Amino acid sequence: MQFFHPWFLAALATLAIPVIIHLFYFRRYKKVYFPSVRFLKEVKDETSARSKLKNLLVLAMRLLALAFLVMAFAQPFVRTSGVEKYSKNLVGLFVDNSFSMNALTEDIPLYSKAKQKARHIVEAYTGEDRFVMLTHEFQGKQLRLVHQDEALAMIDEIQPTPHVHNLKDAQERIQSILRKETGNEHIYILSDFQRSITDLPVSADTLSKIHLLPLQSVQEANLAIDSAWFDSPVQLLGQASLLKFRIRNYGNQPVEDARVSLVQNNQSKPLGTLRIEPGASVVDTARIVVNQPGWQEVQVEITDFPVQFDDKIYLTFNVNARIDLTVISTDRIHPDLLTALQSLPSANLRVQSLNNINYSTLAQNSLIILDGLREISSGLSNELQGALRQGSNVLLFPGEAANLASYSGFVQALGGGEFQSFEKNVYPVTSINTEEFTFREVYNRVSSNMRLPVVQGRYLKSRGGRLGEETIMGFADGRPFLSKLSAEGGTLFICSTPLAGEWNDLSRNPEIFIPMLFRMAVHKKQADQISRFIGRDEIIETASTPLSAEEVVHLSKGGPAGQDYIPYQRMAGSKVILDLKGSIQDAGIYQMTLRDTLVGKVAYNYNRKESDLRTFTLPELEEAYGSAYEIVENAGGTDFESWIKNKYQGKTFWRWFVAATLLFLLFESLLLRFWKT
Repeated sequence: MQFFHPWFLAALATLAIPVIIHLFYFRRYKKVYFPSVRFLKEVKDETSARSKLKNLLVLAMRLLALAFLVMAFAQPFVRTSGVEKYSKNLVGLFVDNSFSMNALTEDIPLYSKAKQKARHIVEAYTGEDRFVMLTHEFQGKQLRLVHQDEALAMIDEIQPTPHVHNLKDAQERIQSILRKETGNEHIYILSDFQRSITDLPVSADTLSKIHLLPLQSVQEANLAIDSAWFDSPVQLLGQASLLKFRIRNYGNQPVEDARVSLVQNNQSKPLGTLRIEPGASVVDTARIVVNQPGWQEVQVEITDFPVQFDDKIYLTFNVNARIDLTVISTDRIHPDLLTALQSLPSANLRVQSLNNINYSTLAQNSLIILDGLREISSGLSNELQGALRQGSNVLLFPGEAANLASYSGFVQALGGGEFQSFEKNVYPVTSINTEEFTFREVYNRVSSNMRLPVVQGRYLKSRGGRLGEETIMGFADGRPFLSKLSAEGGTLFICSTPLAGEWNDLSRNPEIFIPMLFRMAVHKKQADQISRFIGRDEIIETASTPLSAEEVVHLSKGGPAGQDYIPYQRMAGSKVILDLKGSIQDAGIYQMTLRDTLVGKVAYNYNRKESDLRTFTLPELEEAYGSAYEIVENAGGTDFESWIKNKYQGKTFWRWFVAATLLFLLFESLLLRFWKT
């Protein structure tokens, strides 16, 4: 027999008190004078013997009552399983509260049943033990050891969440917290064990006793909008953009008429129906036409029951009202270039001379054109590299008799090749790359009689060594006339010939020159993130810079009375980086505001990780993890708490000792009341 609180056994020393009282108890006798005591001697001897026996029995009852009371406080028990190494238990619980746990079993959600079982587990241990109570949120208050009462309070607060983590991450997080103290490690994972998140290690952990408690319901079929994306990285005002979306059937039956609809800026229109085979996916397309500039809200949805958290996908994107352009030239801008840029729709043109450059606004431009500079100074090179890192594009037309070392220094810093020499000769451009964004879908077809530029000389340049350059237009010998070099955030376009008319007739060819400038101005190295997923895309970049430390970007949804968040934010150049740190809980369109001015919109959707509702069955869990984990098959039984107590606390006897204490006190009372001496 062992004791949970063996130090209480020291109280057995109090057994000496009744003994001392008994030994030093002297009854005072009252003298009564009789003429003769001859007849009282026999009565006295008989009464004294009965009194001593009664006192000994009362003493025994008191000693036994006190001893059993002390034993009850020490809580004796007998182990029914292996011997534990430490007297204190460290208990870790992971309660799966993801959306899949909303499925009903016995008319209550699975997560409610998991909460009940978690309470039974915590209550089966003692107040001396410590607990880690973890859910999918991984909140800061959950990442520490707490007492029994606090663990029970945390269980009561559990609600379904859109955040999803793999079970391996949850197990490792619990183990890292438990091992901050010394004790017997017991871990319980209560989940429906979806295949998409069940990635537990198959090898046994000798330091922890890990139990898997599967809670499962009837399997439901599910249809989900998996993702959505634009065919082109840039959406233009008044032009149709192709929005593609993928719908996946996670059930084992075909879906005959999956109705799909689209909502654009609060206006809904049906897209038709789809047939999707079991376990398959279908990619469909919707045409999006934007007639007003600014931020656009789009929602694609399907009709599907009963699982609905993944039936909608929210999207946002921005169509700029204007295109900011800057031309930097030595003397004056090339007139054909000026005319072409002024003809671009929504163009906001700035012309700056080499000696009067406003460096503070360079990074705000969509396209920076270097027109005929004889050299690129180190200061200008650094500023242009900074603008490229922040997403601006640069178009380089070299000047006549250019300083090749300065040009090479600028281009090579971005991973491009070296400018080598200039050769005079007539070179016709013979190819145009219509697969690259600059000329993609500009022409219905490229005919053999299409007039391409002809140059009277060109700069020879080696190819980029780090990332290489992509040829947009090229000569017959394979050298590029116009090439593209991807920088960190933007793109550098390099023409191998000066723009001046005596060297190059590109500017006199509007069917190529004007579309080329427009596409370069709206070109993006990467498409904007039009949709985000809760718990996965926690970082947001915005180009709006607060004027002071007190000004912060707000993230809000649902108007003045809706949700409003102030995310953690830090400056990175001219941009603000927002870190949500798990604060977003509801899917929808969120507005970013600074000083009550809209600076952007972001679309957050529920994580699709749990769209596949397939779970591990009990036999599959046994086969996959039975050797490393204890799988509790009767997790739904009413004797679950008793099972835990018998397993790790053993069979307890303190109730029996309390009952014995009361019984001995009752015997004492009966002796004192009814035994007359």
